[in-house]
Amino acid sequence: MWRELDIFVIFITFNLIDTLQEPCFLKCKDNYMNGMQFDMGDFHEWSIDMVTPMNSLLKFGQGKMALRLTRACRRNDEYHSCLLRCPNVPAKEILIKGQNVWMILCHDFRNDTDFRVNIVPCWSDYGHQISTRCESLASFLQAEVLQLLQGGPTGIQESLDSLCKSVYEYDKCFVNENYDFCGSSAARFLVKLNHQTSQ
Repeated sequence: MWRELDIFVIFITFNLIDTLQEPCFLKCKDNYMNGMQFDMGDFHEWSIDMVTPMNSLLKFGQGKMALRLTRACRRNDEYHSCLLRCPNVPAKEILIKGQNVWMILCHDFRNDTDFRVNIVPCWSDYGHQISTRCESLASFLQAEVLQLLQGGPTGIQESLDSLCKSVYEYDKCFVNENYDFCGSSAARFLVKLNHQTSQ
């Protein structure tokens, strides 16, 4: 749904490795990853959690979701601004598109009253339960991404088929659990997020 793993990451890995060696992109990525890990504080390995960042955000957000979103959104703004200063190469556009989930999430957090009043408090109260119920699917999805990246371009079609199935199952779980705990506002937000990031 989220395209959290933003299939763009796969293309970056296979097609744009040389471009990503550009010091500007490396600086942006390192600052972003280190900043997120520092701000979130409870991630043992933020880079792995990037496959399913919403799951990780909810899992450790008990009683502090608004603070976590404020920090994550600030880091994402900094990352986006940093990327805009990098050279205009295909990797730049891909990395910026890869942030669409965070851009939409942060926009709604800052500008949508329903999101702030209904969804954020619910995620703060029940985020851990939501993420726990989908954790096995999130782990499977992470394994699929790693398998795809490690397999390289040779088995890409088979790996992509498996990955898409994993994304679908995880997304379905995540939307259903959000609906069960947080109601239609959360489900509508996630469907909107899916639609906007799938285009």
